[in-house]
Amino acid sequence: MPCRAAALGRALRPPRGSGAPGRGDGVAAMRVSYQRERQREKKMSRLHGVLNKVIRQRLLGGTVVDVGPGRVWPGLMLARDNPHVEVVGVGYSAAERLAALEQAREWHCRQRARYFCSSLTEAKLPDRSADAVVSFGALRAWANPAAQFNEIARVLKTEGEYFIGDVRRDAGWLLTFWQRLVSQGLKDAYRTQDQSLTAADVRALVANTSLEQGVVRVFGPEVWVWRK
Repeated sequence: MPCRAAALGRALRPPRGSGAPGRGDGVAAMRVSYQRERQREKKMSRLHGVLNKVIRQRLLGGTVVDVGPGRVWPGLMLARDNPHVEVVGVGYSAAERLAALEQAREWHCRQRARYFCSSLTEAKLPDRSADAVVSFGALRAWANPAAQFNEIARVLKTEGEYFIGDVRRDAGWLLTFWQRLVSQGLKDAYRTQDQSLTAADVRALVANTSLEQGVVRVFGPEVWVWRK
């Protein structure tokens, strides 16, 4: 009987190269998927590096308005890395404001950092008073994004720079999953991805606002708007 059972097992076993799935095939497929996501993660890290470089090259100093709900990137980090930058945060919650001020103290740029709980509209910043406006992960929380973009256009100086980004809703879940793991400071933005806009939504918004020369770029799971 053992010999007959062994013969039966050999007969039922799929031949090599037949393409029939087995446990080894499943493991191999998972390994390939993991490697692809690692490559995408590395690419996203390089893209963020490029974005940081672009922002720093274009912004040599002056007043940077960081539109919340807020995070320390990129606004406060610009003040940390450039002694000629003053950051003004608007639209922050009370808890976010305290956290940002505490971080500014740790980074020794507290004297160049101001944060307000009022929105950009409520803050009533003077016309043409900002050298740059930055924001990440806040676009989805704006009650009227088109009006907010128009307000950004109002406070920007002529030829002022702007960098507005968010996680896009139409990004693949695997890539955003990795970003939640590797980008701890931005994990809240990725966790609430289902509340954000698609890249097409952002393009439609920008096309109907007062922002000058706005271009929409997709960076992995994120969508960004900046001046050409």
